[in-house]
Amino acid sequence: MWLLVLGLATAPASRSESATAFTYQGRLVDGGQPANGAYDLQFALSSEPAEGGYLGSTLSIAPVLISNGLFMVTLDFGGGLF
Repeated sequence: MWLLVLGLATAPASRSESATAFTYQGRLVDGGQPANGAYDLQFALSSEPAEGGYLGSTLSIAPVLISNGLFMVTLDFGGGLF
């Protein structure tokens, strides 16, 4: 019995992060210069190389801290899109 209790106590906790979430790293230029500061960003998936053909919903993330133009966010558009 103690072995079972010990096994449950040391088992890794279930992940609260969705299996469809991923990390996106990007670069933002503002006025021709690398952006610095807090920005409100929107992200969308598209099936087209140019604007249009959007899949799923648009994600808004605010504020995103950007330093020397570089930022990193976690995005989750849900299942079934990839």
